[in-house]
Amino acid sequence: MIVSLLPDTAGRDFILGDLHGRWTMLEALLSHVHFEPQRDRLIVTGDLFDRGDSPLECLHLLNQPWFFSVRGNHEQNLINWHRASHAAKMSKKEQIIADGGGWFFALAEDERAALCKKIENLPMVILVSAGERRLAVLHAEIPENMHHFDEFLQALWQQHPAAHHSCLVGRRRRRLTVSTPVADIDLVICGHTPVEPSRCLRENTLNLDFGLPPRHPQSGLGLFDTASGTLCLCSPGMTITSIVCSRLQNVHET
Repeated sequence: MIVSLLPDTAGRDFILGDLHGRWTMLEALLSHVHFEPQRDRLIVTGDLFDRGDSPLECLHLLNQPWFFSVRGNHEQNLINWHRASHAAKMSKKEQIIADGGGWFFALAEDERAALCKKIENLPMVILVSAGERRLAVLHAEIPENMHHFDEFLQALWQQHPAAHHSCLVGRRRRRLTVSTPVADIDLVICGHTPVEPSRCLRENTLNLDFGLPPRHPQSGLGLFDTASGTLCLCSPGMTITSIVCSRLQNVHET
């Protein structure tokens, strides 16, 4: 599913990297940018839960009219478990727990079913307008052999396995250091693959997953203001810094 948001003429659009249950860090970032729920919108690159200590608080944000998220691989794992046969559920459960999802199996059966039904409705891609620019938010990446965004969208619509896989868990485009920009889109914003903030922009793809090891000096949760091109980073120690990247500003201004 692909969702296109109408321009937010009254407020601002912020894009958040993989949330992973880090509620306190999110609150700090929203306070830092003076987020106004009546006017502003928050769009997340997926993986709302696991690893952090507040998965349910983060999931409850899906009930807010100003909150949007694409589907990440952690959401897909729960969907796959929910759809699996009884025999297949055990192995999938073990993988979910290994990825930090033990909290899910502590819920009552009806709560798990309701949660899976809710996240099944999360789109694969969210399209956002920022001025005259067209932005695309997705979880992982566009296949390394696709260099036109409209081709990628068409492949998703046709349920092409490679496009679906890359959108949720792909890392080949980044690992192969593909230097070709994605045509037909101004900026692709994604997460999934942890990077240092200083290396978050490659051509016209911005990676907002800064979930590096906690002791890494650049580890944190990132928030991108589409109006100003500013990137804010909240560290595990709750220190917030603004990342100034001239290349990111150039993408913002074109």
